[in-house]
Amino acid sequence: MDDLWAEGIAFSPNARGWVFPKERVIFTQSYGGEPTLGDVNGLVDFFLWLERLEGPDALPKSPAPTVIHDWRSFTTVSMDVRRAFGSRRKEITAVPAKLVVAVAINPLLRMGIRTVALASQLVTHAVPLDIVDDPTEALVAMGATEPDALVHLRLREAWRKRVLASRE
Repeated sequence: MDDLWAEGIAFSPNARGWVFPKERVIFTQSYGGEPTLGDVNGLVDFFLWLERLEGPDALPKSPAPTVIHDWRSFTTVSMDVRRAFGSRRKEITAVPAKLVVAVAINPLLRMGIRTVALASQLVTHAVPLDIVDDPTEALVAMGATEPDALVHLRLREAWRKRVLASRE
């Protein structure tokens, strides 16, 4: 999917995000087989940044966006990563309208992802959750078929400035 899309926002070495302001969709895609603590921190930092983002590229505050995660690359999720995600997820105050998580078919992995997703649901007041095999249908249903290249150029630059500022 992202092969044809404008470059996303790299919030960790193994993951990118795309924002569809008009469609009110946030889409993330992971590439590593096992998420790291850096991936968890990058994902949460990305969502915290989106909550504070102002201007024409920001998501409207209402109605709430749909969040779609493509975690099909994961082959395992460690307990440390699950705990870190559950803990850090509480920092995000925005509540999505819906959460869609795409994972590869593997019962053990599905159980691990479901644990992470359920922790997220508890924090977000039982937001509707779909676990799917492929995120494409959810993206198409929301009208998020192709990200705006100019929006993502501006967002990548704003993210880069945020990362540089945090290092100072």
